[in-house]
This record gives sequence, structure tokens and C-alpha cells, in this order.
Amino acid sequence: MVDFHISKDIEASQEKVWDIVSDVDREPEFWHGTKSIRNISKKGNTIERDVVIAFRNSVCREIVQLDPKKRIKTEILSGPIKGIKTVTLTSIDSN
Repeated sequence: MVDFHISKDIEASQEKVWDIVSDVDREPEFWHGTKSIRNISKKGNTIERDVVIAFRNSVCREIVQLDPKKRIKTEILSGPIKGIKTVTLTSIDSN
């Protein structure tokens, strides 16, 4: 198993950053390699969806769980890639 840990400091409030990253339907605008998203179901803070990625236009089945203003956990269940992608928000100081 391979782990990647990447961090980015952003000069904005946690709420402002959350408003952008939690709009997971807009992921193709921000995540290179994500071509399109088709939501299958939404129940509370859990979304089941199919994602077309750039690698041979392959489809990945994903379960996305939103933990408001804290993290987004994406479990990739099937497709050429399987695993977990987690985006975590951490406040550095008062901003």
C-alpha cells in the first residue's frame, strides 16, 4: 500500500475553504485526472457516485463522506484505482 501526504497552506478562513472543497460535484474543476461525476445517491453527508477518470476513461465507484468543516473521506471501491482519499482541514491559527 502506498501513502501520499500533501499539505497546502491557504490564507482563508476554514469556513471559506470548506465551502469550496465540500462542493464535491465540482471536483473535475480542481482534481486533475477527474473528468466527470455521476451521483447515484445522496443520504445525509454520504454520497455514492461514479467518477470517470482520465486513465482510459475508466469509471471508479466511490463513497464520499463529509465531516462538516473537518474532512472529506472518499473510499474508491472499484475501478483501476482502489483506496481512500482524505482531505482534512486544519486551522493553523485564528485564520
